[in-house]
Amino acid sequence: RDLRTFIASMKKWWSSIQPVDRARDTHSLFKHDLEDIDWSRLRRAGRNGMYLVVVGLMWWREGLENDEGLDAWFVMVEDVTWVLVRLVAT
Repeated sequence: RDLRTFIASMKKWWSSIQPVDRARDTHSLFKHDLEDIDWSRLRRAGRNGMYLVVVGLMWWREGLENDEGLDAWFVMVEDVTWVLVRLVAT
């Protein structure tokens, strides 16, 4: 597979595992101002949980040959970080 296909698949998968309460805003980013989100869909231990998301981010970054596409990677890292902070806090 090429990197573009991997990135598109990862974004689609990340969207599909989000809690229903995390609707997208007009900029196609997940809203970050919601409280009382049910995180059970993301509370999975082992290799099929958040570990796989982090590994996917690593593969994505390693696949970038230069800074082209780095902005999209940072957007995803920021969103994953936001989720991880919420998972740890709840």
